[in-house]
Amino acid sequence: MFLNRIAKVYGVAWVKQRLSQWRWSLSTAFTGVGCAENAALSIQATAQRFAPGCGVTITSACEIDRACQKVLKATFDDDQCIFPDIRQMNTKNKYCFCSRHNQMCELQPDPDKDCPVCVDYSLMGRRLQETGPSHEVHVSYYANMRNSKNSVLIIENVTEYKEALVKRELGGQWDLCLRSQVTMNAGAYFFKDLPKAKLTPSAAPLCGTGAHNRYLEPDEALSSHVLPVTKKQARDSGSIMLQLGDVARTSQVKMAGNAMSVPCIGAVMMCAALGLQKIPQK
Repeated sequence: MFLNRIAKVYGVAWVKQRLSQWRWSLSTAFTGVGCAENAALSIQATAQRFAPGCGVTITSACEIDRACQKVLKATFDDDQCIFPDIRQMNTKNKYCFCSRHNQMCELQPDPDKDCPVCVDYSLMGRRLQETGPSHEVHVSYYANMRNSKNSVLIIENVTEYKEALVKRELGGQWDLCLRSQVTMNAGAYFFKDLPKAKLTPSAAPLCGTGAHNRYLEPDEALSSHVLPVTKKQARDSGSIMLQLGDVARTSQVKMAGNAMSVPCIGAVMMCAALGLQKIPQK
């Protein structure tokens, strides 16, 4: 839908010309279960209708959570490295231990979608910011980005994280092109007015006075980000179904709570791939 609307505005020939040059290698940090990867694959499925041969190669992820690592290993192919600790990803050394291949693997300079660690800047982390326990990871992230040869950075974080922090940490070598802000809070996300029929004995308990008010089931929470958890969802999105296997339901809820909106990050990635620029409002 996004590409079709762009084609109506700029013309099909313009879209074809831009997409014919789109060949990204994608690395992500604080990857979770692969929201950016799913977004990139969905874009690729549509983009190849305009320009066959364009697309993305998924090269690496950095994720410390073992349950997320398990899903990444089962979902994406063996070409994707999984680096377990960003503090060990010194781009000057060029190599880092990879938990998928159980060896030292090369760090590639790729277009990058990730985020400085969000906990210390969020309500959950009591907004401790630079005095928080995760600040060392925050410093490591930006050190790697400054030393990298990445052509594109797409940075996602909590709404409390300010654009000024990005400018301060990256310095003047990067142009900030687009800013998107999500306004839904955690309560509005996890607790919704949904059909009662989905409720199972293992679901979270009912809360509130309405007969239909309940917490999301894990698969619903993941699906609300447009992460494909069924074969039909994967087919419709052009992406890959998450292989959750025997991952505990509590871990799945945590994954959903740390996930991003696939359409939102996909739209930003598509803007970068097409080279779109923000038009100032009058």
